[in-house]
Amino acid sequence: MHSATLKLNEKTTSLQSLSWIKQGLNLCLRAPFKLFFLLLASIIIEGVIQLAPAPVGMILSKLVMVMLIASLWPVLDLISQHKSCSLQSIRSYNGWAKLPLLSLLLLLPTVMQVLTAIAILGDSGIDLLVYGQMVDVTPVQLSIIFASATPFSILFMFIPAYLLLENESIGTSVKKGLSLALRAWQPLTVVFIINLLAIMAVPFTLLLSAILLGPWLLCINYVAFKNLTDNQ
Repeated sequence: MHSATLKLNEKTTSLQSLSWIKQGLNLCLRAPFKLFFLLLASIIIEGVIQLAPAPVGMILSKLVMVMLIASLWPVLDLISQHKSCSLQSIRSYNGWAKLPLLSLLLLLPTVMQVLTAIAILGDSGIDLLVYGQMVDVTPVQLSIIFASATPFSILFMFIPAYLLLENESIGTSVKKGLSLALRAWQPLTVVFIINLLAIMAVPFTLLLSAILLGPWLLCINYVAFKNLTDNQ
């Protein structure tokens, strides 16, 4: 694998996102069922872990979910290059041992959701997101709570790519990932809006919006990373 570096001499524009959306769809269509079931399996695993006593089950489920989603970067890389992937080929990537520690940082979007829930629901927000208890909350309130994670999610989106695809250290992955996202803020604004709408629709679609659009959105992230670096 070649080291990916920023194309500092190239400016980014909002129109760039249109190419990412198209290329992301093409990548998704190479293995739509595999990506769909991998994402679905991640959601199911998260739900099973949440059956453990709270708050340990809820917190652990979020940590595991973050790592599972990050683990899809090598899968996308293999599908992009070879149109297929296997467990052995996925294991050939480096950075796995550092992923659990990085996941602590990647939990910040979830922390933002908890803080937003507290701001909207008071102590009931903690009961909902930390203890997994049913509380009196409207779909609109849930939409706002879920969507509050999106800014951090977009800001952190490239960090796992540097860790798992480029085998960078955690510190370097964070630095390069944040730098790349901030430099490409114009096209990423469009990506942000798409993700925001998909997340906000979750309470109204019973997760269908996230499950159906999730593989495509992940592919957009991958294509954006490739486009914004010289690792073509």
